[in-house]
Amino acid sequence: MDSNIAQNLTSYRHLDLSILRSFVLIADGRSFGETAIIMDRSPSAITLQIQKLECFLGARLLNRSGRSITLTRAGAALLADVRKLLDANDQLLDDFNQRLAGIAPSLEDSTRNY
Repeated sequence: MDSNIAQNLTSYRHLDLSILRSFVLIADGRSFGETAIIMDRSPSAITLQIQKLECFLGARLLNRSGRSITLTRAGAALLADVRKLLDANDQLLDDFNQRLAGIAPSLEDSTRNY
């Protein structure tokens, strides 16, 4: 692979917001099972999400001991930034929907013409 292409691809790394939401739910004291219900996934999918996040970041985020789940130092350091990112995402969507309501018909309105 051309080194310029490989270098450009690394600049497109991103965090999956769904995985981050799962992480916050667990950090807030939800079990993997509860998180799975909220996120409409299986508990094993939530486990895989957290493993993927830990692998992507190169740090263990949660300590698991029986039914007890606590944040590692890395997890605690990440949590505040993740909350800011998710809040910004939610605010962007809210702002856009408010602006859109004043300038364009909704998708639901436009499909009635078909």
